[in-house]
Amino acid sequence: MKVRGKLLTSFAAIIVLNAILGAIVYQNFAVVKGNLDQIVEKHAPAANAITDLRLSLAEMVACQGTLLEGKVVYREVLASGKSAEEASRRAEPYYEMARNCAELKYAEVKESHEDFNAVGYFTGMEFEDVNAKIKVYNETFDYVRALERDFRAADWKKGDATSQLLSASAGTTDLAMQQIEQAIDEKLLEVNELTKQTSERSAQIIIAFNIAALILGIGLAMGLANVIAAPLRRLTAAANEIGEGNVDAEMPEIKSKDEVRDLADAIETLRSAIRFLKDRQK
Repeated sequence: MKVRGKLLTSFAAIIVLNAILGAIVYQNFAVVKGNLDQIVEKHAPAANAITDLRLSLAEMVACQGTLLEGKVVYREVLASGKSAEEASRRAEPYYEMARNCAELKYAEVKESHEDFNAVGYFTGMEFEDVNAKIKVYNETFDYVRALERDFRAADWKKGDATSQLLSASAGTTDLAMQQIEQAIDEKLLEVNELTKQTSERSAQIIIAFNIAALILGIGLAMGLANVIAAPLRRLTAAANEIGEGNVDAEMPEIKSKDEVRDLADAIETLRSAIRFLKDRQK
């Protein structure tokens, strides 16, 4: 193999080795990044589920306000001298509106059950814990329905007690949603940090591999240069002796099949020609 071919082969081997190492690092990074991406994909439905739940909770509390408005209307009509039936008839639209609103929001939350499962998957929280927090919301809905029944029955004392329970349940539900939101935000920060660390670590490894490949290349080049230079030095010494007239100078044995071997053959041919001319002069 010619010297140029040896150099090209060495550098080609370095490039191939670097490419293989880079591909391995990239593949490992892609696997880790893919796993992280799968987790992040659950973030949107998880965050949306909690946002929707909190909005529903706010509207559920608004239902309580609507029921209280109905109570005020009932008492005002009654105070005006109208009958209880007329008071109930006037308050009925408020009760009906509150009930329909509460049932609609409750149905929406039930439809979002799979999204609530995404909360557990994304945050790592136990599904039982997530469901327990969401169950508090269901209790709030139950209190709205109970308050509606109390007001329809004009049982104001019981209704006031139920209204207090509803307010307390709404506060507990809101706190539970805040805890879940905090868990979601913390998990998202953790995933983003892991992604950043993975990217930085992969970049560092690739740089290290490139430096190692460069050092290896320099080492190979120096080794190859030494392999080429050593026989050239011996050939130079032999050529100098022949030039000084010592046609019997020892020629180094060159086993390679490259330009160095060609040079050795040329010097040997030159020595034979000089020996021939000397023999003719005798």
